[in-house]
Amino acid sequence: MFSESGSQYVRYAVVRVLKNVTDAARKAEIISTLIRDSDCVGLAADWIRDVTEPKQDSFYPKIEGEALTALKTCWVNKVRSFAQQGRLLGVGNLRWILARWIEWGDASQAREWVASLLVDPKETLAFLKAHVNESTAQTLGSYYVRDKGWLSWKSLEPFQPRERWEQAAAAMSAIANLDDNEKRTLKLFQEALKRWQSGIDDSNPRRFEDRDEENVQ
Repeated sequence: MFSESGSQYVRYAVVRVLKNVTDAARKAEIISTLIRDSDCVGLAADWIRDVTEPKQDSFYPKIEGEALTALKTCWVNKVRSFAQQGRLLGVGNLRWILARWIEWGDASQAREWVASLLVDPKETLAFLKAHVNESTAQTLGSYYVRDKGWLSWKSLEPFQPRERWEQAAAAMSAIANLDDNEKRTLKLFQEALKRWQSGIDDSNPRRFEDRDEENVQ
């Protein structure tokens, strides 16, 4: 339990409250107020998902129609405000937030925000770090852990064309004072960019790893 995020504890608390409320309208009022007033766009997005299609035996109420649309619009406005204030890049689950921004709002605005980040190589690296798929592997009986993290160009394509990402790669490569995490992110991005340029589908890491091994042989 102690390894879980603070937002997860908030979700536990909300479920406990909803569990003790029997009136569906009151439940909808509680969760709608949380979505509108919460300063955490990640949590608010999770709650919208919970009320859109509640799981079986869920304590969340089902909200639909104009009420659901209003909540999504409120959330999108909040995300847009975060972007204008320079807060969005630092939120947790950024990749999930951006996907919902495109789905529930104006996709062009999300793309414009990403384009604004590419002007600054450091901000570009922070954006890319949020899209890294973390993975490790350890051989049986060995203490050596291999970093198998990867970044898919498929996750970057919706935001900017490849040519713009190539320009960003050149700008990041020119920076001399990158820390270890930034160097790793840049390396994973460069590998993804090579696959993109070669037309290799890297949505499944096993697929492109097998191809890389064949090329080595």
